[in-house]
Amino acid sequence: LSAPIPYLTGPAEFGEIYPEPTRSTAQTRAIAIAGDILITVKGSGVGKLNLVSQPALAISRQLMAIRPIILNAAFVELVLKS
Repeated sequence: LSAPIPYLTGPAEFGEIYPEPTRSTAQTRAIAIAGDILITVKGSGVGKLNLVSQPALAISRQLMAIRPIILNAAFVELVLKS
């Protein structure tokens, strides 16, 4: 069994820039890592963004992690906000 990592259930735990998880889990289906951009894809907060600053973060099905590879992450975030 893995050690628990912070778990985000949705945009209710989003902060001004970085998420503030209140839960943790040992079962992980989707993991976001530092530098990823989180976007809400389901529910009332569709389109809300936050940046991951932690080494690993488990995310629920209503969140997606965008991991810029070629483009600058700050540029991708600006495009998504527009």
